[in-house]
Amino acid sequence: MKLRVTWLTLLPAFVGLVLLLYSCGGGDGKSAAPTTAGQASLQATVQAQATLIAQQATTIAQLRRGATPEAGKPDPTPAPPQSEKSVYVVQPGDNLNAIAQQFGVTVEAIVKANGLADPNVLSVGQSLNIPPKQ
Repeated sequence: MKLRVTWLTLLPAFVGLVLLLYSCGGGDGKSAAPTTAGQASLQATVQAQATLIAQQATTIAQLRRGATPEAGKPDPTPAPPQSEKSVYVVQPGDNLNAIAQQFGVTVEAIVKANGLADPNVLSVGQSLNIPPKQ
């Protein structure tokens, strides 16, 4: 299967990201302090999506250079240093056990931080709040 990705493929995601960042930060290049918890959550989600887009762009560049990813295994999202809670965007094949191990927290902590009714049900693209390591 040949992967064909052009800049037009990524353009809608980039435009959407720019619009979201503009609405969150005022568009003047300065980081505006969020005024509500909802805005803070939106900013965290936008930052997580921006990270995901950057990782996908890196993967596309690697594929163009001839690198071959492991079949059926998505590239893991590296865990950031934890001083505050993070936001993780669920990828295909993810489960809470693997996510908890990646961030060094318990499944129970993630379930509690997100108010998940069923820890066995995750949706691709779902944003999960990851609490700091205890």
